[in-house]
Amino acid sequence: MCRLIVFPQGLTKWEREGRLRGRLDVPLSPEGVAAVTESAREMSCLAPRVVYHGPDEAGRQTAELVADHTTSGVRQFDGLAEMSLGLWQGLLIEEVKQRHPRVYRQWQEDPQRVSPPEGETLAQASERARAAVEKICGRHQQDTVVLVVPPLLGAVLRSLLGGTDASGIGGRPSGPQCPTRADLVREAAGGACWELYEV
Repeated sequence: MCRLIVFPQGLTKWEREGRLRGRLDVPLSPEGVAAVTESAREMSCLAPRVVYHGPDEAGRQTAELVADHTTSGVRQFDGLAEMSLGLWQGLLIEEVKQRHPRVYRQWQEDPQRVSPPEGETLAQASERARAAVEKICGRHQQDTVVLVVPPLLGAVLRSLLGGTDASGIGGRPSGPQCPTRADLVREAAGGACWELYEV
């Protein structure tokens, strides 16, 4: 049985500013580094074999910090990229509300029925997350593996693994999210939380 530790990327300056990162490269903030380091120490007893991350800078930095505390290998996996926010990437949430008020309101109310302009749909992100889990678990059938995930893809992945509805993600478009249902949860300063699933 594959054991997946879903580990959120650490905070960047943009999340604190209320800016939507999407797939743009932004490094971790000092606060993000501290939170990831503390969470990585707490879960090191699970001895993960490898840490997978998406193609962005915050994901890579988070994965390297986790690996430093768990003696795991690090691998990039493009299927763990953040959900594309299209024209919203790099904007403050307030700017999105002003430029795209109707679409933003619909995104808040029912993200499964709408996507950011030129962005990825929730269904596309969900399918990509499902395929990533299948491929990674196929490679590591008896291992414990860390998946470093950005905020929106993390919410999608937790809904898939936990058997819940992902429709609530529109109300929280930035920053790491602490899980509400988990087999094992740890919380550190700055909001870094992780969960363990058996797949």
